[in-house]
Amino acid sequence: MGDDKLDPLENIVSDFSYPVKKAIDGASSFIGKICMPAAEEAGLLLYDEVHAFRGKNLVSIVEKSKGILTFDPDTFKLKASPRVIWKIVENGSWTEDENLQNLWAGLLASSCTNNGKDESNLIYTDLLSRITPSEAYIINYLGKKCSESKGLLNGCFHTLINFNDELFKECLYFENLDKLKCLDHLGRELNHLESLGLIENVEIVHNHQFVGMSTTGLLLDLYVRCSGSLLSTEKYFAQFWESNLNKF
Repeated sequence: MGDDKLDPLENIVSDFSYPVKKAIDGASSFIGKICMPAAEEAGLLLYDEVHAFRGKNLVSIVEKSKGILTFDPDTFKLKASPRVIWKIVENGSWTEDENLQNLWAGLLASSCTNNGKDESNLIYTDLLSRITPSEAYIINYLGKKCSESKGLLNGCFHTLINFNDELFKECLYFENLDKLKCLDHLGRELNHLESLGLIENVEIVHNHQFVGMSTTGLLLDLYVRCSGSLLSTEKYFAQFWESNLNKF
C-alpha cells in the first residue's frame, strides 16, 4: 500500500520523532487506563500536528501526575469521570507554564477514585482555566504559608506578606519588571483572584512594603485538590498544623 493510502492520522504520527511518539503513546495509554471515553479524544489531540504544542503540554501534565498518584501500575484500579478528565485535557493542554502544569497534574491525580463517579473537580477545572502563571505562584505561596501556620480562623487563613519574602518575590518580580510595574501588575492579579472568590480583604500597607489578605475556603480547597489529595481541606492542613504546634 502506497503512502497516499495511509490514514491521515498515520501521516501525522509518522512526523513525530520516536522519543516524542513514545511519550505521547504513554500519556494516551495512561488516560485510557483511568478513563477510556476520553482516551480517543486525547489521542487525537496529541497526534494532531496543529496541536503539537498542546500535546507536549499534556504529556508533561500526565507525567507529573504519575509522580503524585499511588496505585498498582499493573491493574490501574483507579478511575476518573470522563467529564472531569476531558476538561483537564482540553484546558490543561494549553498550559506551558510549569507551575500551572503542576496544578493541573495534581488535579488530574485527585480526580482518580475507586469508582470514577466523583465529578467535584469540575469546579476546579473552571478556576484553573482562568488563572495566570503569576496567580498560580500566589496560590502556591498562600497554600504553603497556610501549611506553616497553626490553623485557620473562621475557615480562612489570614496573612500579612512582606514583599521582601524570597518566596513571594518569585511571583512579584517576574519578567524583570521594575518594582512599580510589578506592584501595578500584582494589584491586578490580586483583584482578579478576589473576583474569582479565592482571596478577600486585600490591602497593601506600610508604603507598599506589605500586602494583607485572607484566603477563602475555596482557595484552600483548590490548593488541596491541586496537590493531588482527596482529603478534606481541614484534614489535609491538620497534618502540618499538628507538626507545627509540636515545634513550640
